[in-house]
Amino acid sequence: MNNRKPLVSVLMCSYNPNLNFLRESIQSVLDQSYKFLEIIFVNDGSTIDGLEDFIKSFNDNRIVFVNNTENKGLTKCLNQGLKYCHGEFIARMDDDDICMPLRIETQVNLMCEDDKINVLGTDTEVFGNESRYSHYVLADTREEQQVELFFKNVGLAHPTVMFRTDFLKKNNLSYDERYEKAQDYGLWVDCTYYDRLYCIDKVLLKYRTHSKQASQSSRDKQICAEKKIRINQLCRLGVNPTEKEVEMHQNLCNGNMIAMVNDFDAFAKWIKKLVKNNKKTNYLDRKAFKRKLKKYFFLVCINYIKTQNIIKFAELFIKNINTFILIA
Repeated sequence: MNNRKPLVSVLMCSYNPNLNFLRESIQSVLDQSYKFLEIIFVNDGSTIDGLEDFIKSFNDNRIVFVNNTENKGLTKCLNQGLKYCHGEFIARMDDDDICMPLRIETQVNLMCEDDKINVLGTDTEVFGNESRYSHYVLADTREEQQVELFFKNVGLAHPTVMFRTDFLKKNNLSYDERYEKAQDYGLWVDCTYYDRLYCIDKVLLKYRTHSKQASQSSRDKQICAEKKIRINQLCRLGVNPTEKEVEMHQNLCNGNMIAMVNDFDAFAKWIKKLVKNNKKTNYLDRKAFKRKLKKYFFLVCINYIKTQNIIKFAELFIKNINTFILIA
């Protein structure tokens, strides 16, 4: 183990938690092999009785209880909690998950050994309503990760992540309060503007799934937030998209081949616009962006050939040859 013992702030926000799940979650942090830590527990206006007494019953002065008298929502609550964190590192944790005993120690050691690592997640074991292992494969460079996140929420498992506090402060990074959901996706987008994300190829957190997470309303809000994040990235690219362009971009991001095949001209025009605007703004690495768009373009072409008239495709391809030349 690394001889240096930096303080780790474990940030946990909670609203009307299942107390049995919460007990397991907090205890898994307190039982970590790495002891020099604090838990910043933010009660976000819970309506259940006795939550503060429940937290105090752990009788551990490493727990800091922050109480909101009204519900602010997770995004604002996380930013509020960040202000209470005194550690050199900040670890995220949800109120229903379970840390493996070596989680904090493993992450601290890696981040102390390599000061280039500013954001570090881990693999997870999913349990509860479903059972599986989640392995997170990230692109190798910051530029490639940034391009991947332009299209999809392919970052890290939020409750596994440890941040270097100075990295967040230096770059004025926090959770974007425009997003009620998918606030982690928004943060990965912002982080990769400055540095790449890292992930340990090891399960260090058990991620609980249960019925409270699975409501249709919650899924709809997640989809809506991800759409907003993509639109905001388009704005950074210098594109103020029309409703039709937003729809096309959503089709592209979600891999809706049927929609793109059926409107191939609009799809090709959209690809061309993305490349041209990125050339002006340099928001994304040009080579990495073109490589990604080329993959999308050829996938749609292949699907067109499979499902439509090949002669018609040849006509459309020739008509949109400038798009192909741009991404070649």
